[in-house]
Amino acid sequence: MFGLTKVPLFEDELLTSFMSRISRANGRTRSSEFCRDVGINRIRFEKGDRAQILRFAELVEMPVSKLMPHAVEVRDNHGAVIGGEYFPAPSLARRKLRFCPGCLADDEADQRRIPGTRPYCRREWMFPTIRACRKHGQTLVQSLDVRYINHAYDFLTALEMEKDNMPEIVGRSVPQKVTPFEIFVSDRVAGRRDHGPLLDGLTLASCTHFCELIGVAALHGKRCRVNSLGDTALLEAANHAFLKLEKGEEGLHALLDVVRKESTLSNLRGGQAIYGRMYNSLHDYREGPEFDSIRKAIREYTLASMPILNGSDFFGKVEDSAWTSVNMVVKATGISDQTVRRILCAMGHLRTHYPDKGEQFILRADAEEAIGMLNSSVLSNAAAKIIGCEEPFFARLVAEGFIKPMPFERRAAEDRSYVMLDRYARSEIEAFKAKLDNAITAKPATGMISVATAAKSMGRQQKELLQLVLDQRLKTVAMKNHGPFSSRLLVDGKEVSSALGHRIGLNATETARLLGIKRGPLTALVKRGELTPIKYGFHKRQLYDEREVEAFRSAYLSFGAVCTEYGLNRMELMHRIRRREIVPAFPQDEIGAILIARSAIPRLLATAA
Repeated sequence: MFGLTKVPLFEDELLTSFMSRISRANGRTRSSEFCRDVGINRIRFEKGDRAQILRFAELVEMPVSKLMPHAVEVRDNHGAVIGGEYFPAPSLARRKLRFCPGCLADDEADQRRIPGTRPYCRREWMFPTIRACRKHGQTLVQSLDVRYINHAYDFLTALEMEKDNMPEIVGRSVPQKVTPFEIFVSDRVAGRRDHGPLLDGLTLASCTHFCELIGVAALHGKRCRVNSLGDTALLEAANHAFLKLEKGEEGLHALLDVVRKESTLSNLRGGQAIYGRMYNSLHDYREGPEFDSIRKAIREYTLASMPILNGSDFFGKVEDSAWTSVNMVVKATGISDQTVRRILCAMGHLRTHYPDKGEQFILRADAEEAIGMLNSSVLSNAAAKIIGCEEPFFARLVAEGFIKPMPFERRAAEDRSYVMLDRYARSEIEAFKAKLDNAITAKPATGMISVATAAKSMGRQQKELLQLVLDQRLKTVAMKNHGPFSSRLLVDGKEVSSALGHRIGLNATETARLLGIKRGPLTALVKRGELTPIKYGFHKRQLYDEREVEAFRSAYLSFGAVCTEYGLNRMELMHRIRRREIVPAFPQDEIGAILIARSAIPRLLATAA
């Protein structure tokens, strides 16, 4: 029966719909009649039997390779392969008359087609997850009449049987915005894959089922059953999940975090306790390997981000857990539990140092890091012993920045009753000790002075001199065997003075001696503002600038200095002052000494002529 009247096969048309239209174009009212006449087994054809489709391809003079993508290949378990992908029976509505009234109206309006063959069944109408037409923005409708069941795959015949009910059926279609999830299903039915590596790596059936499972769990709780929701709520849940999963593993992780946020914290927790019915559905689904990658991704993320210990059941027995207990860190370090918890909290491995169910466990890698760090740290007494100094001097080294403690808060903000002792990296302490040993180049000898004595005599801080030693700017450095550390560390005073460049100033005794007065008059001059001392050093000692002292000496002479400098005895000088009415530069009763301005010396000396 060659030379058949042809009708076009549309890109999104089901093969059974094409058969229905070919039958009408060639004068048959039923597909069954056409199949009987041409020797095609209708039932086997409707189930996608390749031999029957090959016979049909010969009749319509089309390559079988062009027809097969439009066929529905039914399997023994009532699932079907469409476009090379397997779909379980519940994911399809093969025997339902579902359609978009707008699409059928467009078909009937196409004058290029043969009358009676214009409407055709779109492939995506077979998927219940699509509830609205992407083109017309209105809901798909479904016939409730059972008369067409025997002709479920003869599209035109089924439409004819509903002809009287069509106004009522079409009236049920209402405007509805198409969700991104429905657009995704429509794209995948058409063979397009551009929705991210996670979804593109799964079959469409797996995608839609998983979107519903995790979407329901995320929006309605992990105990909610998928089949307990209506179509609208289920579509909302699937669309919510799709928008996340489209972003890949990041979106999957975000959904999993939401689902498990209400999980009860415990040390041994299985998949059902964490993810509820979603886990059960994924665990029990064994129709094919479609969910293997999803199960693997969920397992890996959960084991990496939640404390699930070995022995738990999570898509199989857990034997490679990345988690361990805080108690293991305590045993490995020999440090108290509360100290370990505070240190782990400071390191960011625990959220709080209070021991509750959720904070009993940490990542094994974090535990190993903490154990390594703690076992290589020492307290201040041990650190001082390594260096060979006293604890007070070690505290001074810390205060002056030579050694830094590990960055842990000693007193937790939420528990002011507990103070954690500072800990120091053993490597840093040993490095300081090695640096000090390298700087010691001589043996104790006569003339060498301690760092403490040198600092005091030069008006410097000990840390300045210690820095000179550590920087190896001093060639002569020795260490005695006994005494306090600052007294045992010996240096050459002249070498230190040279390294420092110049003295910072004169002390009060030296200043008074240079001016030829006692310290009392010096203090009085300071009060009057004639001299301005500077405070220097750790103990804020008062020192005087040598240039200022020299300038004062150039302007004023003490009573004794006049006698010495000009060869006068004290009685003669006093007689001259009175006869010449020389007024002291400063009130004697206020200063406590006689100071004469150098400008008055010529007049004072002229009296001797």
